[in-house]
Amino acid sequence: CSSTVEDRECYPERGERRMMAWRYILVVSILLMLSLASEPGAPVHAVVVSASRYFFNYRHTANAMSMYRALRRNGIPDSNIVMMLADDTACNPRNPYAGRVTCGEDDLLLESDEIDIRGRAVTVEKFLRVLTGKQGDDAPRSERLLSDANANVLVYISGHGGDGFIKFQDSQELSAVDMADAVDTMWKDGRYNHLMVIVDSCEAETFVEPIRSPHVTTLSSAKGGEDSFSSSSVSALGVAEADELSRLLYNFLTSNPGKERCAKFLSRYSVAHLYMDCL
Repeated sequence: CSSTVEDRECYPERGERRMMAWRYILVVSILLMLSLASEPGAPVHAVVVSASRYFFNYRHTANAMSMYRALRRNGIPDSNIVMMLADDTACNPRNPYAGRVTCGEDDLLLESDEIDIRGRAVTVEKFLRVLTGKQGDDAPRSERLLSDANANVLVYISGHGGDGFIKFQDSQELSAVDMADAVDTMWKDGRYNHLMVIVDSCEAETFVEPIRSPHVTTLSSAKGGEDSFSSSSVSALGVAEADELSRLLYNFLTSNPGKERCAKFLSRYSVAHLYMDCL
């Protein structure tokens, strides 16, 4: 349900939303960088999910891969990231760039061992079990979120959404209530110190609204009743390459990663001021 750049005339509010998106990007990027730079020795973990199958959802795969690349470039090891991809977009016969998934000029393709859960194994149940740690003894280490009460955790989800849900595999739905319950379990079981949830989907705000657990920050790409816009259509692909929020976030986090960019920005603006400016 994403709309492309070519639809600007049909969406007069798009320019205003792009300006607001940049403000949100600055806030979330600073929070991410602070979590990476603060509390020496504090572990940082992430669960990154593309919940969509089929080539016409290319952008959702690219979104998740770009987030993985941004995290790795900012110093998070692969062992601390659970990567869930529902579709093998790179090897799809419709892909004119065989073996590649791109974001602009960047090749985002991951090595096979960097994708921890793939294909039809990406399900609502599997995702919730990763978050809560309610997995069987036979679950491999690569599929486990090994966080604790001292860890800063990022959960990123890209896919199709609606009022209070995210679709998995075009056949399942993860409800906002179930997500909120999982986060509450994570808090009670001491699986995070600070948690950030980023959702890039239509009506994404309705998916994170029920979360009321302590120490949680959420970022959503669209309000209730709104579409999540894609950033561009690529003629050679015949589909959109990425979604706007995820692409802006990737560009910011990878343009000059590390403590220096965060410190330079914070010397001019306060996080509290940015929050006030964004509301």
